[in-house]
Amino acid sequence: MEKYFSIEETAKINNVSIQALRLYDRMGLLKPADVDPKSNYRYYTMDQFMYIDLIKYSRQIGAPLKELGKVLEENDIETLLSFIKKQHEVVEKEIGRLQKISRAVESIEGKIEYALGIENVGDIYFRGIEKRNIIDIELGKKDEKSDVEIKLRSLDKILEENKIMFEGESGHSINELIRILKTGMPEFIVQISPAVSIFAFNQVIIKRIGEMGIAGFSIIGYISTVLLALFMGISHGIQPLLSYNYGKRDFEKADKVFEMGMKSNFAASLIIYLVILLGGDNIIAIFGGDKSLVKFTYDAIVIYAFSFVIASINIVTVTYYQSTENSKMANIISASRGIVFTLFFLTVMPLFIGDIGIWVSIILSEASTLTLIACLRCRKTLQNDMKYGSGDNMKEFIS
Repeated sequence: MEKYFSIEETAKINNVSIQALRLYDRMGLLKPADVDPKSNYRYYTMDQFMYIDLIKYSRQIGAPLKELGKVLEENDIETLLSFIKKQHEVVEKEIGRLQKISRAVESIEGKIEYALGIENVGDIYFRGIEKRNIIDIELGKKDEKSDVEIKLRSLDKILEENKIMFEGESGHSINELIRILKTGMPEFIVQISPAVSIFAFNQVIIKRIGEMGIAGFSIIGYISTVLLALFMGISHGIQPLLSYNYGKRDFEKADKVFEMGMKSNFAASLIIYLVILLGGDNIIAIFGGDKSLVKFTYDAIVIYAFSFVIASINIVTVTYYQSTENSKMANIISASRGIVFTLFFLTVMPLFIGDIGIWVSIILSEASTLTLIACLRCRKTLQNDMKYGSGDNMKEFIS
């Protein structure tokens, strides 16, 4: 059952006057959730507190309340969001103006302090921290969300009386921790999967090929580490841009960043494969060894390195989903690419095509991952088309 608050309780909790709430009612900004027909008492719900905050902040920044009233009267979330964004731009401009003034004053202050401190160069002195107040609000484990909200608003009242703005919301830190773990899990899988795959490769190679195979794979491993670091570097470079534009809901710009990262990685992979194809034996010779080892390693890396072309796309895609907090997709792709497909094909392929299957397995693993990405994307696109109709490219990819 929804909890109702009298006009006196609502005014006290939200640190506004009763007269202000009555004024909002007359202006059509905030109608009570219920009115007692006998006593004519006004009652409000917790959901309406957000609108009280909106009205308060609108008044503080000088936003036209009549315009706000029209927005609230339409009762359309898109119109409300547009109004809030417009006022946010006004606030940001004012913040920018005040920051310029603050920097100018700070510069003058610094010059004066420097001039005063010249005479005391070399002197030892103590500087204390100004007195600060700590506000302690006890929250019980069984407190309902409404109780927590009321206690937070009592804190808001104290801060407001002292001219300090409080920005926050009620919640539990464990949820935030879980969200962080989910977001970071794909990167954890990406970092740990090379160790798993190298261990698996070593086990298969030592049984089927022997010492020559281990020596050759060690050289391939060194070269792969350097080359994959290039792809990871490009992916990590676009990650902040993806996250920033996704947060702004600027899907068009995020689409361009993603496309740029994809093209850069793919172009780099083609160049790398061409270099290995034409001069791989010279690169391998740097690590030493006789001609038989160089030839064995070259024959293996020519096959193995083709996986870089496909991996370049997969790595950027994982970074994309991780940057947009789609941890479910990122986890599926990371685990499939780094562990599931690799171990599966490494176990199966040598049984069918012999030792060459060891090197082919990594190509099939990357190709299967790319196929999985395409299938998941097509499935999500079809679901979105059925639910919303055909939409923007990036919006489909984000889903």
